[in-house]
Amino acid sequence: MNLTKQSVYVKHWGDEDFFANLNIIKNLRKQYANYPYLYEYDEVEEDEYIRAYLQAGNELDAFVCLIDSKVVGISIGCPLINTIPICKGLDNLSINTDKTYYFGDIIILKEAWGQGIADKLYQSHISDVIEKGYQNIIALLVERDEDDPRKPENFRPSNLWVKHGFKPSSEIKEYTWNTQSYSDKPPSRQTHKLRVYEKVL
Repeated sequence: MNLTKQSVYVKHWGDEDFFANLNIIKNLRKQYANYPYLYEYDEVEEDEYIRAYLQAGNELDAFVCLIDSKVVGISIGCPLINTIPICKGLDNLSINTDKTYYFGDIIILKEAWGQGIADKLYQSHISDVIEKGYQNIIALLVERDEDDPRKPENFRPSNLWVKHGFKPSSEIKEYTWNTQSYSDKPPSRQTHKLRVYEKVL
């Protein structure tokens, strides 16, 4: 997929657009099925996750990247407000959570990798966040041991957040979801550690 020969643009979606395009969003999130080392894609968990976002109502933001009218990437976020289910457990951080924005996901279709789309989405999204007056941004990154036996040989963690000035905090949050097991056993629900990364605007 060569962007130089195609029409590429980024568009903002509010909560109504998000709801109207759930099938597109769910299809994008299926990219996680490529990484059972981090997350074993599970449709039931996915539905719960999407519903948690939807309960953010008009506080929900999504920016999508389209190539010739096809959505190939999405960035999703919302204010860090404890009444929003997707932010549950993040309201008691030791960092300043006043006027803080939560970046939940940036997902790109595999066919569009390596084209700078994640950067385009981030820049559009962060410009909107700054315009709305937020002072801090956070993102959560899954932590794995370097010698984790489940890690694929060709696995490369994303450096998107660090590249854009996010710094790791001392905060660790724990969440449970289905993940690849350490042996030949089927995937199981496991508790995972996620590091809070912060950027001050």
